[in-house]
Amino acid sequence: MVTVFEIADIIPNFILILVLACIYHHPKVHDFITYYMITLFFQEKHLNPHFVHPRVKTYRDLEIKKLMNTERWKYKLVDPESLVSLLKKFKHLLVEVTVLLTKGTGFFEKIKNLVTWQDPMRTLIFIGIGTVGYCVLSVISFRFLILLGSKL
Repeated sequence: MVTVFEIADIIPNFILILVLACIYHHPKVHDFITYYMITLFFQEKHLNPHFVHPRVKTYRDLEIKKLMNTERWKYKLVDPESLVSLLKKFKHLLVEVTVLLTKGTGFFEKIKNLVTWQDPMRTLIFIGIGTVGYCVLSVISFRFLILLGSKL
């Protein structure tokens, strides 16, 4: 079971990862790193010219083929009323999942825009706040921050 204080150890590291991702995705930094990664590690001499993808079917391929067989589901289509009620439940579930996915997508779109420097000023502000937040959360104990928060 995860406690509050274990989460308190994770939060600064998560902030640091987001800050480093923002710095990495700056166009100049990204081009610099990509150039040196290609020249140092991904030249033609580093690739294996003798590699061939295997031509045998794997267990996963056989499982997928087995799942695609619809003959075993025909017995479920006997009672049309239960099928309609099942479809109504599925429709309501689909609507709820769509709403949740839309909210999640909006949140992750905002994070992506921060990381990919769509708005450079906001990204710089985020890097500054993230760096200060990482330092504060790493140095000051989480119990003290909760105490300060309760006094405000």
